[in-house]
Amino acid sequence: MNNYMIGIDIGTTSTKSVLFTEQGSVVSTSTQEYPLYTPAPDVAEQDPEEIVQAALRSVRGVMDQSGVATEQILFVSCSSAMHSVIAMGQDNTPLTRCITWADNRSAAFSAQLQENGLGHRIYLRTGTPIHPMSPLTKLMWLRHDEPKLFERTAKFISIKEYLFFRLFGQYVVDHSIASCTGLLNLEQLDWDAEALEIAGITSDHLSKLVPTTHILEGMNQESAEKMALSPLRPLLLAQVTGFYPISA
Repeated sequence: MNNYMIGIDIGTTSTKSVLFTEQGSVVSTSTQEYPLYTPAPDVAEQDPEEIVQAALRSVRGVMDQSGVATEQILFVSCSSAMHSVIAMGQDNTPLTRCITWADNRSAAFSAQLQENGLGHRIYLRTGTPIHPMSPLTKLMWLRHDEPKLFERTAKFISIKEYLFFRLFGQYVVDHSIASCTGLLNLEQLDWDAEALEIAGITSDHLSKLVPTTHILEGMNQESAEKMALSPLRPLLLAQVTGFYPISA
């Protein structure tokens, strides 16, 4: 019996899934589009629910096109656009849309960090340049411009973290995504204390850090059925972050 792999790429205006053979040949592809919301020049947001549904439909699309059985899927890996932020409430529902890399509302805070020298110090530890794309400066902007919302937020997560929470009910972030936040100390592979203080948050506001080889198990039945995958399949994280099926 042949085995296959699925890759998901969550982009700014579409999510694409591709089913490959073990040798890397493409068997089938499926792309699901969605809008990028830009109601003002500096605003660039996505609807998190639209992203989740696009991911589910795109995986189902490659499964339906190929006729491959669930047990033939070795794993599903997932990459996404970086630098996104979603504020999650205590009830685990989004308080904001997904603020994407293209959102420029934190430009003034980026400039502030660059001018006072803090930005360079943080850059040396995190490896993330200080710019409006950075979740660090996005959090500074939210704290300043949306203080009531900021105070109500239980977690600040990326779009990939949101997808995995919806599938598995866990807040986890792999080192590759965390490394672009401006909040991760690369030498310690832990959240940077000074960056957290500048953002106005604690590590409790962020997901659990895990290596890119981390495996999640126990996908919810509804999501598994929508993707034509088994809920018994674990999920292997990488940037790259993905599902890693085992025999049912």
